[in-house]
Amino acid sequence: MRLDDELSRAERYALPLSLLLADVDDFAALTARNEAAADAALQRLAIVFLSSARDADAVARVGADTFALLLPETEAAGALIVAERLCSEVAATDVGEEDAPLQVTVRVGVAAFQPGVAESAALLEHAEEALRQAQQEAGPGPFFRAFEGASPSASG
Repeated sequence: MRLDDELSRAERYALPLSLLLADVDDFAALTARNEAAADAALQRLAIVFLSSARDADAVARVGADTFALLLPETEAAGALIVAERLCSEVAATDVGEEDAPLQVTVRVGVAAFQPGVAESAALLEHAEEALRQAQQEAGPGPFFRAFEGASPSASG
């Protein structure tokens, strides 16, 4: 798995590594209204995510409306810049059909590699916790949050 490989490399060479999880706001409502339009929107969002990534980055769809971006050699501060840019690019992109424009927003959780936490499950859990925090923000997106703390239960 690419995440495991990048974590091993980050640990071995003391390199930064960040993981972003991006979730589409209100995607269930869109799917309930028009499943074909929702699928087309996801395909267009994938293009936005891929175009935002560097050659060294990895982009994957990891859930019905969730994408992951693995950012090798990127510290938390750089990952937050990527998250902010990604939120803006998604919000500015029409992901609808030609005859039915559609704007969506995403919420992004950011987790950075911490020495001694070299397990993919831990980094993923930290990114999920940050995403949950972003999803709890009131009002229209985009929102992004960084994981803070030594363990997900310690964040607040």
